[in-house]
Amino acid sequence: MTKRERTKKPKPQDDLGSEAVSPDPSSDPSGAPARLGPLLLVLGIVVAVQTFLMVVSFYPDPHTGGDNAGYLTLAHSLVERGAYLDLYDPAEPPHTKYPPIFPAILAVAMLLGAKSWMVFKAIPAAFTTLAIGFTFLWAQERKGLAVAAALALLVGLSDAFIYGSQWILSDPTFVALTFLALWAFERSDRGEEEVHRGWMVLGIAAAILAFFTRSAGLPLLVGAAGWLALRRRWKGLTGLAVAFGVPAFLWWLRGWGLGAQDYLSEFWLVNPYAPELGRVGFGDFVFRVVENAVLYLGTHVPAGLTGYQGTSITVGGGLLGALALLGWWRRSRRKLSAVELFFPLYLGLILVWPAVWAGDRFALPLFPLILLYAGEALADGARRLHRRLPVVAVSAAMALLVAPAAVSWIHSSAVARACAEVREEGGTFSCQREAVAEFVAAAQTSGEYLPDGAVVLTRKPRLFYVLSGGVKSRRVPLTDDPVAFRAEALAAGAHYALADDLDALTSRYLFPVIAEWPELFCSIVAFQRGAEVFTEIFGIPDLSLPEPPEPGVLGEGTEELRVDPFRACPDFLLRPEPRTVPAVSARIVPLLASQRR
Repeated sequence: MTKRERTKKPKPQDDLGSEAVSPDPSSDPSGAPARLGPLLLVLGIVVAVQTFLMVVSFYPDPHTGGDNAGYLTLAHSLVERGAYLDLYDPAEPPHTKYPPIFPAILAVAMLLGAKSWMVFKAIPAAFTTLAIGFTFLWAQERKGLAVAAALALLVGLSDAFIYGSQWILSDPTFVALTFLALWAFERSDRGEEEVHRGWMVLGIAAAILAFFTRSAGLPLLVGAAGWLALRRRWKGLTGLAVAFGVPAFLWWLRGWGLGAQDYLSEFWLVNPYAPELGRVGFGDFVFRVVENAVLYLGTHVPAGLTGYQGTSITVGGGLLGALALLGWWRRSRRKLSAVELFFPLYLGLILVWPAVWAGDRFALPLFPLILLYAGEALADGARRLHRRLPVVAVSAAMALLVAPAAVSWIHSSAVARACAEVREEGGTFSCQREAVAEFVAAAQTSGEYLPDGAVVLTRKPRLFYVLSGGVKSRRVPLTDDPVAFRAEALAAGAHYALADDLDALTSRYLFPVIAEWPELFCSIVAFQRGAEVFTEIFGIPDLSLPEPPEPGVLGEGTEELRVDPFRACPDFLLRPEPRTVPAVSARIVPLLASQRR
């Protein structure tokens, strides 16, 4: 690679790369700088191919995760109330957990008239394309057009990026902003003073926006600060500190003043979804790091790239991770840039999170870096054997990743087409399993028949709120103690509880309470599945009952749902006349049916 001098004479370069003049990775293999025409042509081809791959495999049904509904709820709050509130909760507390950038983007779409699931799903899909585009631009700064195109297309074909483009989540926006920042920082290392200052400002702005999209953007900001310090760009470092520090302090102060729970409080729990397990000790913490390392290197990263799991994929993931760490180490010894600082910081962050949070979506920003570092390490090793061997070795390694990823994409495309055909008759959520369909029907029924001010204890309160058209909800208390359950229901003002078959949570916590204290409950409606009932809305008419009778009706340890027959609920727990809620089969999001504009 060639080096391009700045206008000012550079200071001597040290081992960390301070004041170094970077090689111009935008050059092609011959050493000539990449011209704008070829650059735009290749970028256009990459974006077109990635868009084709994404659209053909696009799954039309909405996701049933709580985060998807949570972002819609926050955007709805911004539009309806002009405030950042958890409207699904009966207390309507200010939201302090998710930074506001992505909900604000959804809110703008709502203000422009968006109300359908597909429009909101298209927003993260568009940001996925931007993420691939910025990945290409960053990589071509380092390795040239050919390598950048191959890397971007490999990432765009990966199962994790295809999957992540289909849901209403902040991850694609976060990745797009992250690679915009990394590309800008890379560009800032070359060119004249005024030019690199402009790129530096763009990179800082993108990094700050990335943090306010996902709190996991903190490693990017720390890496950027370290890079600016190593380059002795004190004005830039000061600007970053002020531009980020002021809003970040206000965001933290808002949460601290409200005494709200955040990621940090959940971080110290052994399992945030089972708080009764307590907080982590030193031994638990070490085990968590090891467990996460095995999960990410053995499953989430290789499976996210290929769409497959198994022994060979696990072994390949371990080899890929080892090569990536070697490649990062070799490059870092030559020069520490913002990317080289960001990589270990972000990797460290996802390794110390609770293992139940682990997933390929959290590793998305690392996919291009892992592939590029691993490719560099493989090429360097092959070059020691023969000068032409690196091309063969890297091409063979890419083929080993592309082949299963392509097969996975073909399968995903077939599933997407089949779902689209089912939706033509069944409508939204018709591609989901029966347990989901029953949950959706329960939310719809609650919106129609429960009175104003009703509060329902559910497994997924945010999704329930969106699907019911605005019925308040709070998570089923994570306790199987009947007295503690009644106390939490009383505090929430919840006179209803939804038993569902989505997973083991309600069977673990709600069913034992019902079995121990059936007198507390009555039956609103049960959803029949053949001869069985797996989903049922229960009423809780009298929250003032002091305690269950002794001994328990069914004894301890039972997982039976109820004792038949349950008494019918009193009339005051039902709406005199049902209200109209958009049918679940409609394309419109029920919560937004009557939204003001």
